[in-house]
Amino acid sequence: MSLGLYDYDRRRRRRVWGRLIRFGFFLLLLGGIAVFAYQAGIERRIAREAELQENIDELNGALAEVQHYAAGLEGELQEARDQYDALNQRYEAEVPTGVLRGLVEQVAGRLDDGTDPGRLSFYIDSAGPPHDCSEPATRSFFMATPLWNGPNTSAAFADGRIIVTGLGENALDAGGQAQPEFDPTQDVTLTFTTIDGEETSVAGRLPLQHALVMGDREYRFSVTEGLTSMVDVTADSCPFP
Repeated sequence: MSLGLYDYDRRRRRRVWGRLIRFGFFLLLLGGIAVFAYQAGIERRIAREAELQENIDELNGALAEVQHYAAGLEGELQEARDQYDALNQRYEAEVPTGVLRGLVEQVAGRLDDGTDPGRLSFYIDSAGPPHDCSEPATRSFFMATPLWNGPNTSAAFADGRIIVTGLGENALDAGGQAQPEFDPTQDVTLTFTTIDGEETSVAGRLPLQHALVMGDREYRFSVTEGLTSMVDVTADSCPFP
């Protein structure tokens, strides 16, 4: 009877110890898994941090390159601004404006027309403040047109030694029909004929100016719009040269 109880106790203890051993093994297995998972997480975090740091380094490098490039562009931009300011100052200092610009354009136009540079130089050297000039005289005449060329279409100056005539475009009525009178908003051509038959012309929109030399005097003309279909010519003369 006691032997049977002894065997029963032994089997019970064995079962208890077996359970404890299995439970301990299970705990060890769980601990191992936890340690492995923790270690794997640490390694992944370290790898991720290293990757992020590498990306940060690359971005910092790219940012430095961009900043360096931007600094270079800023320098080039400032240099371009300085060059523009210098050119603008030079332009303002060297390029004529106002009356001087008009004179330069007139000289250039005469040269383009074939005028001898020496002759222009002579005229410029001879120019000076007017003295002993005549009083201005004004004459009016009708501007001839393709449809009308009647009387009083000229004006005489210098005791009849200079004759001024003109030709303009016909004015149009509201219906687009040409009228005898000239249109002062269109170009006209003025012709100056001296007593020796020499003719000079000037063309453009009124008012117009012209000058010519005859003998020892220079005659200056200013032509403006007058009454209907007429122009007013004002002229004076000064010693030349």
